[in-house]
Amino acid sequence: MDIACPNCAATYRVPDALIDGANALRCVACERVWVPDPPRPGQGGIAGGIAGETPRGASEEATVPNAGDVPQSPAEPPPLPQPPLPEPPPPVPVAAPRAPTPPTGTTPAGAATMGTAGGVPPAGAPEPPAQPPGMRSDVTLSLTATRAGPPDLAPRRLPEGSRRRLARPGLSLAWALSLAIVAVFVMALVIYHAQISAVWPPFARIAG
Repeated sequence: MDIACPNCAATYRVPDALIDGANALRCVACERVWVPDPPRPGQGGIAGGIAGETPRGASEEATVPNAGDVPQSPAEPPPLPQPPLPEPPPPVPVAAPRAPTPPTGTTPAGAATMGTAGGVPPAGAPEPPAQPPGMRSDVTLSLTATRAGPPDLAPRRLPEGSRRRLARPGLSLAWALSLAIVAVFVMALVIYHAQISAVWPPFARIAG
């Protein structure tokens, strides 16, 4: 049976067994407590009568509404389907690196290793070619270079004639400078004879 709160007009659907005029109901919206009138035979619609109000704190065994009687909010729309993710591109095949091919006529690394720890070559191994008598090995050359002494850093002595030729231009230049100085001095004495005699009288007697 549908009942309405006399205070806020909230509507609830309650089983008919609870509406017998003895059970007090409480409104969830406004917390009003009242005792609804029992339904009459042939009465339909919403029962809104009040048989008697009960003070707050009275028996609330038949408090409404149930979980299924409370008006529910409209359901949320379902989420939109997400677009499918693009598939990753297929992997690009990469060629495996090729092992380097040893040149023809050379021996692979480790092929010339002795067969045992004692230095004995394996059976059937070819003997190393004999070294020509006129050729020295790299070890001999390195030993010879090591034994050789440091290069001679002492200055080389020039022949006597070369040293004289190298010293002659400097000596000639010194003589030329000396003669030039003497000539300039004599010319100064001749040009400035009167002035020098006036300053130093004995110069007139010396110069004659």
